Amino acid sequence: MSLKERATKEFKEKIDSDEGIRESILTYYECESGLSGLVGVPNGNSVPIRGVLAYTEKSLLFTEKFSLS
Repeated sequence: MSLKERATKEFKEKIDSDEGIRESILTYYECESGLSGLVGVPNGNSVPIRGVLAYTEKSLLFTEKFSLS
């Protein structure tokens, strides 16, 4: 089962029965692994994450499945 298929199944378990997924995309983002200093400056150790972003009439949903590093 593909990432998008697994995410769609997971989303359907979380939304109301009268909601439908309008659109979904495969997306990437970088997650910072920590903060340093008094002002909360990222420490530079970012990890790329792949996941699926989707929306319904009532919700914005995201699920991450694994990092790319």
